[in-house]
Amino acid sequence: MVILDGLGDRPCVELDGLTPLEAAATPNLDRLAGRGLAGLIDLVYPGLAVGTEAGIGILFGLRPPDELLPRGPLEAAGVGLEVAPGDVAFRCNLATLGPGGGDPFSLPLLDRRAGRIDAGTAELCAVLDGADLGHGVEASLRPAAQFRVALRLRGPGLSPRVSDVDPGGGALHLGLQRCVSLDGEDTAADHTARLVNRLVTLAHERLRDHPLNQARRAASLPEANCLLPRGAGTAHRSHGLLARYGIRGAVVSGDATVLGLARAVNLDTLSDPRFTADPATDLAAKAEVAEAALADHDLCFLHIKGGDTLSHDRRPEAKRDFLARIDAALAPLLTDDRVVAVTGDHATPCALGFHAGDPVPALLAGPGSRRDGVGRFGETACMGGGLGRIPGRGLLWSMVDLMGFGRNYVPGEPL
Repeated sequence: MVILDGLGDRPCVELDGLTPLEAAATPNLDRLAGRGLAGLIDLVYPGLAVGTEAGIGILFGLRPPDELLPRGPLEAAGVGLEVAPGDVAFRCNLATLGPGGGDPFSLPLLDRRAGRIDAGTAELCAVLDGADLGHGVEASLRPAAQFRVALRLRGPGLSPRVSDVDPGGGALHLGLQRCVSLDGEDTAADHTARLVNRLVTLAHERLRDHPLNQARRAASLPEANCLLPRGAGTAHRSHGLLARYGIRGAVVSGDATVLGLARAVNLDTLSDPRFTADPATDLAAKAEVAEAALADHDLCFLHIKGGDTLSHDRRPEAKRDFLARIDAALAPLLTDDRVVAVTGDHATPCALGFHAGDPVPALLAGPGSRRDGVGRFGETACMGGGLGRIPGRGLLWSMVDLMGFGRNYVPGEPL
């Protein structure tokens, strides 16, 4: 299964009313469409936008909502930061606040991603790693891809039932949001929220005059002078559909959240320094590793993140060109004797710059599969495909069935 992060899009003025996928040269994916079924998937419900952790989790076979995992522990697992029972983990952004000292919650939020900073983040994390927040609670931080950071709070009396400091995409004008309890009766959540706000204040104090930020200021680059925690969660494991069928699976990715999720559901993880979560990732190397993985695994998930990054940056022409590069790199994998599914974990329209609830194009082909006559992989073409419009988890069910692992449903067993 090829998962193209943020694949779904909307017509773009810059592309003469086509989506980036429709405008891209994708002869290999088009041929795959011609020998199988095309359709659309709704990861959960039509019109409901989801994040990567939910979309990928569903494509890995987890059942929403009870089997899905929060983003924080997944990010931590992806960068090797252990989350033990009682710990609370967050996914964070390094971000840019406007000039000024004092309370960071009173300063304007200029950039949620600090200009997509991609160098020196380990140095910034180091000045906060091990911070004593009081009450026996310590903060541990590890850099992930670009501006992303994994945060773990460890100590007594913690709860994951707290809100995000990050206002989210499209809400930059709201600035930092104070972390609060999501349950008025939960004193542990109140306690945790106060500690998170203390860490955010401490981060601004230590980061704003860090030498790296002084250098970025001198170069007129956005400073990474703020921390935006979100996606709080605790240690948790799910097994999902593949474990019930005894399917040996592997995941090829350069994204910490995806790798963390794979580990949480007992899928083997295959990564490499050449695999990044941006468009500069080595696509040919990813395809080679995926090919090799199929020698001793029943199923391989190949995840490619860069298109989502370009959507968030509102660059439809670049997303079009990146999808064309992906198509060329996938050619060796799309053989007639192999079951192949291609889709995305959610839609990220370039015109918006954030996730939307639009359905995502999907393909499924393999030996003996039905054919619907669709000969193009794109949002409009997939509307008329024989796969139909199905729930996201239905794509994996269909793939497993075509692989020959299917069995009759037994009334009463979990779906």
